[in-house]
Amino acid sequence: MAEPTQQALKASSTGIEQAKSACLSSASKITQLRQLHVSRATMQQFFTGQPIDQSLFHKICRILELNWQDIADLSDLHIKHIPEESNGESHALPAVASSFNLRWQKLKVQVEETLQRHHEQIELLNLQTLPIMDLEFDLYIVEKLARDISVNINAYLKQFDPREDFERFGLGDRNERLNALEAAKKYPRLIVLGQPAAGKTTFLKYLAIACCQNQYGEYIPIFLDLKVFSTELLEDANVLELIIQETLNFNHLKEVQEILSYGHLLILIDGLESIPDTGRKNVQFQLRTFTQRYNSNRFVIACRTQFTDYTLPTFRHVEIADLNLSQINAFVQAWFKAELDTTATHEITQAFMTELALEENHKFFLLAQKPQLLQILCWIFQYLGRLPATQFEFYELGLTRILEVAHPPSPHHQPTIYLELDLAERYRLLSYLAILTFEKKELFIQFKKLKSYINLYLKTLPSFTIGQTTMADYAERLLSDIEMQHGIIFQRSPDLYSFASPRIQEYLVGYYLLRNFDPNFLKKSLGTITNKNWYELFSYLTQRVYRLDDFLLHIKHKIDQIVARDKKIQIFLSWVNQKAILVKVPYKIAAVRAFYFSQAIDRIFDPRISRPIDFSHAVNRALKSSLHDWSLACHLDRELDYAFSHNVIEELDPEFVLDLILNCLLVTFAHDLSLFMTFAEDRKLTIEPELKLALHKFQNQLPKGDRGGVEYQKWWQANSQIWIRNLRLVIIEHRNVGYDWQFNREQQALLRQYYNANKLLVECLYNNPRVAPQTIQELEETLLLPISDIRSRHH
Repeated sequence: MAEPTQQALKASSTGIEQAKSACLSSASKITQLRQLHVSRATMQQFFTGQPIDQSLFHKICRILELNWQDIADLSDLHIKHIPEESNGESHALPAVASSFNLRWQKLKVQVEETLQRHHEQIELLNLQTLPIMDLEFDLYIVEKLARDISVNINAYLKQFDPREDFERFGLGDRNERLNALEAAKKYPRLIVLGQPAAGKTTFLKYLAIACCQNQYGEYIPIFLDLKVFSTELLEDANVLELIIQETLNFNHLKEVQEILSYGHLLILIDGLESIPDTGRKNVQFQLRTFTQRYNSNRFVIACRTQFTDYTLPTFRHVEIADLNLSQINAFVQAWFKAELDTTATHEITQAFMTELALEENHKFFLLAQKPQLLQILCWIFQYLGRLPATQFEFYELGLTRILEVAHPPSPHHQPTIYLELDLAERYRLLSYLAILTFEKKELFIQFKKLKSYINLYLKTLPSFTIGQTTMADYAERLLSDIEMQHGIIFQRSPDLYSFASPRIQEYLVGYYLLRNFDPNFLKKSLGTITNKNWYELFSYLTQRVYRLDDFLLHIKHKIDQIVARDKKIQIFLSWVNQKAILVKVPYKIAAVRAFYFSQAIDRIFDPRISRPIDFSHAVNRALKSSLHDWSLACHLDRELDYAFSHNVIEELDPEFVLDLILNCLLVTFAHDLSLFMTFAEDRKLTIEPELKLALHKFQNQLPKGDRGGVEYQKWWQANSQIWIRNLRLVIIEHRNVGYDWQFNREQQALLRQYYNANKLLVECLYNNPRVAPQTIQELEETLLLPISDIRSRHH
């Protein structure tokens, strides 16, 4: 295609004087002019009334806060027309009267000023802005779907693999990959495909600004966001002409038809899926005749899929391509450049790209190929100073950030309660829908069914009223708000919806479980949401979740957070780990930690075991009592499971037996010290000499005679408190067991929840063959560890 002739403007004599006065009145304007990075000779041409590029002329006038039409000498303005390529054929556009020429030129400048004011910068998740022309886009040429598949979605779904092709639902096979701007120049009619967050809207704005900056050709870019127009207008018989009339602020429809007939418009249409069905069908129907009638213009339409009510046979289908490595690097650099100086930008970009290149972060490299997800990764990296540890952490932080950002509703849209919900309530609604659809294995959800699920949610709100509308209509509007605000749930075809990703759906299910999960009541029903109990649903989730390893690591992180802020419990966990390291037993270290954790907190659940007839009975009762839960340790080690299932005293390692007996001794208030010594000797338990000697001394301090006697009771009342405290200290000194942790009720509840949650996690871990060995190892090695030890392992 021939390169367009650049238009030139020159300043009139009065305009030159105004420009000079504006410069003299403000030093900042001179600085801004210098930042345009144009040669001194070019600036000299402007201030001496010589022609310069019109785009530069407009920029200078904007900096000087002058109306370009008041500055320019328009007396001999003319427009040269050049051959344009359309569908491979070249034709010359006819010359027009100079009066229309001038009107066309003024319209071009007005449109460009508006577009550049609103779309030259894009807002990022960190609330900074980025020049849209700093972005890079590629497009894939996409094959058209067969006609029978386009009209019969059921036929398409039969051969569709939802796990592999979910993101490309309703798209034909990819062919050639092209630079996006070059593709837009090459093909005069494009339908740009891609799901939400693929970058379709940004690309349309990119084309508009490229056109404003003479990188596309001598066209007037017209950006039409359909969702901002009224329903009545969208259903009109002349909808497209009327929308352009409203956008250009023309008084008469005839003016629109004249400018359309003249051609040289780049018409960019966005928001087709965001408008009501009747308006959408009307626009789709009219597009075919509209583009044929005004075929000297260029058209680019954004659309999610190739499933539409009407086909446009003269349009070329293209898909926003995933970002390649150099494009990712360019975007990351542009992101951090918005906030940091040049040196810091280079360093943090290099750190980001280095982490992204690690083999264990390949999953994040795949996410980074999507512009919106790359934004989330940049925001997390800026927030945490690292990439997320798991994909679930990515979705947790990223989804929270997305849901925090509120977008103003369309002018003609009647908002619902969704816009009033705070972050927690938005999560509650979305996770509610995720639970319902996940349990029913609904990756694609019928529109009618999804509205019924929203009705169920609305009924859980005690003070909610729908006003003058039906529940079905209100649910449809609320669904529209979710789609327009965040795209977490969106329409895939006229009657099908889905979550933006199966990963998001799974994360929201996990979110619901974690926020509402009470491991103490695993058989508790989930109420109106599902008939499954917590344990069943959690197990079901681990059987179906796509990235199971990420999910389990995320759950583990959440379980650790249950007790992360309690300093005393963290000290307790440090002791558990220290004891497990020092004791010499042939069991898994995680099982040893679980053993001592259970032994130490069992007294919490029942402060004492009632005094038995003999010490042997006390030991057996302690080991067999349902008050003592050794199940976590048994899940972690088969030998421990065998020992506790058979003769515990005979099968269990002597180190464990000794600590168990000492614990029983302290629980029964130490009355049975003599019985303990006899028990240990009968079973030939090895007690280190110093401890054995100390225990004999404590035994000799007890009064002789019957414990029920008066003398014994007097001595016990007077001395037992100090005597037991000293006995405990000796046992702690020699065996590092027997601490009286004195947890309060809140801490007891936290420990119970923490223990049961870990037990549930381990059960799911060992009952699922899909868990990778390295994930099992990671979870075992960090089980029941204090937060400080877990963090040190990851640094």
